[in-house]
Amino acid sequence: GKFLQLGPDAATQDFLEECRREWHPARDALAMYLRKFMCVTDANGWACRGQMHALTGEHIERLCGGRLTGRLLLDIGAGDGSVTKVVAPGFERVVCTEVSSPMIRRLRQQGWEAPDSADLNNPDLGAACYDCILLSNILDRIDAPQDLLTSCCRLLRPGGTILMALVLPWCPFVEGGTNKRPPKQPLPMTGGFCCQGAGFEESLQVLAEKV
Repeated sequence: GKFLQLGPDAATQDFLEECRREWHPARDALAMYLRKFMCVTDANGWACRGQMHALTGEHIERLCGGRLTGRLLLDIGAGDGSVTKVVAPGFERVVCTEVSSPMIRRLRQQGWEAPDSADLNNPDLGAACYDCILLSNILDRIDAPQDLLTSCCRLLRPGGTILMALVLPWCPFVEGGTNKRPPKQPLPMTGGFCCQGAGFEESLQVLAEKV
């Protein structure tokens, strides 16, 4: 493996400036109110919040040795599409999966395909056909992360790219309405959990060796 340290580039600074410029207290108040009745992701979707910044185009070029291009891009757990739009310009067709209905609506508004079901066994998704699969902060937020990784191997074409972003140290949970609970199928991350006192390096090592 190879470690490549990335820092805040111009696109990152632009994102931060946009967040400051577009912040509105009414959106925050609406999201806080909605969280009494629904999960955080749905509340953010309805309140037009929840942007995620994981990678910029420059970061991807440094990590992958160039711009990602191809025919088909699949973004699993795409949220509002903030990460999708960074990678999407290099692909002819973009498919996003998401469990949150308000986020699905926002993805479709941007012109991307977003099925009603996030089931990766959906035959409409095809098999071994995607040039690139994005997993942005999703592996630690679902019930069956190992099944997800297996599905990615099935959906990815030979020689394709899986681009994954993770929050470490490891602290997985699943949104269930207004509550958070542990995943039903935990990954073998013993020694890498935040609650066990693991730091970034320890958690990453456990992930690389056991997952």
